[in-house]
Amino acid sequence: MNKISQVIAVLALALAGLVGCDYESRAAGEANPIRVAEMQRSLCDLWLGHIYWMQHAVLNNELNSSAKRAAPDDATTRL
Repeated sequence: MNKISQVIAVLALALAGLVGCDYESRAAGEANPIRVAEMQRSLCDLWLGHIYWMQHAVLNNELNSSAKRAAPDDATTRL
């Protein structure tokens, strides 16, 4: 793909993104405030759950890493 085609593709995607934003601003003005608050709370709960599970996944991987378990064995064999 040559440079001109890449530039045209980027401009087309940018234009599509700008046009899409116009619809969102109109929809936000007609939204029910109670439903918006419920949606924000639901998204907040989902985000906090995501953070919780990702933290535990990282900690689990760190604690149960085979490289970490093999490291003390390597250190003792070098002595």
